[in-house]
Amino acid sequence: MRLVVQFDIDADIIEVPEEIISKIDFYREEFLKWLFDKNNNHNYWKYKNGEKFACSYRSEAFCEFLNKYHLGKNKAEIIQTRITQYDKEMPVILF
Repeated sequence: MRLVVQFDIDADIIEVPEEIISKIDFYREEFLKWLFDKNNNHNYWKYKNGEKFACSYRSEAFCEFLNKYHLGKNKAEIIQTRITQYDKEMPVILF
């Protein structure tokens, strides 16, 4: 099922299993906990003076999180990036 991942000025569209859509608020919160947990050494950290201080991410981070921790055979994948118009009937997750 397609999901719009909305950022400040544009959005990405990803394909995810329907179970993700049905509990999207749960997955959003779990993703943000994982993303900003300084014990996690993922590729989305920005460093200042050698210390983790912020995260820079787009849909690939959300897909990586879903695929690594929550999905089995049916993986999340990016369909389109940096779009400004999309079908308003599609489910949306805001970041």
